[in-house]
Amino acid sequence: MMTFDILEQPYFCRTKDTLRFQEMRTAIELMAAGKTIDDLEYMSAEENLFSAVSKSRAKEILSIMRRRLGKGDQAFFNFFLSEPIEMQKILCVVTVMLDDRSFYTFMDEVYKEKLITGENVLYKDDLIAFIHKLQARDEKAAGWSDAGIKKMRDNFKSILRDGGLISATGNDRQILRPLLTDETEKFLEDQGLMPIRKILSGER
Repeated sequence: MMTFDILEQPYFCRTKDTLRFQEMRTAIELMAAGKTIDDLEYMSAEENLFSAVSKSRAKEILSIMRRRLGKGDQAFFNFFLSEPIEMQKILCVVTVMLDDRSFYTFMDEVYKEKLITGENVLYKDDLIAFIHKLQARDEKAAGWSDAGIKKMRDNFKSILRDGGLISATGNDRQILRPLLTDETEKFLEDQGLMPIRKILSGER
């Protein structure tokens, strides 16, 4: 069973946690074959598993893998590999939602509402407005810097773009409604992730 405890976590202003689809897929293939996260740490350090440009970047990538893959289990790894690439990318977005409360809340309060209302454009100002609302209700978020907020906004757009959920270019982005397979919908429901399934399906 996947871990859904995101609403118990604090908000973070993460600025470098992109989707990392290729790295996630490599890691999941290895963990489905029986490797552990510690094995991946060794392979990253000794073999540059993720083709990182520096040791510091390798550690950064591994930290992301450790957090996100820690939310899954063998059933998730096996299911992930059984799905087409488009669904794999969306499942990577799911792991971000399970790991980052700020991103999960954005998806629930902004992205889902766009799907429900049929407003198919994600405006640049939508992201900043959301972050400012978050700051107004959370003391820790209130202390985020303007520079950090802009990087966080760009990071959100990067995740959505790489996950196939918005168009690739422009200040304002076209929202691309995700088309979940029946298998993915059932998997999310069986894993206790109905709130995430509703976000991706545009349901209240």
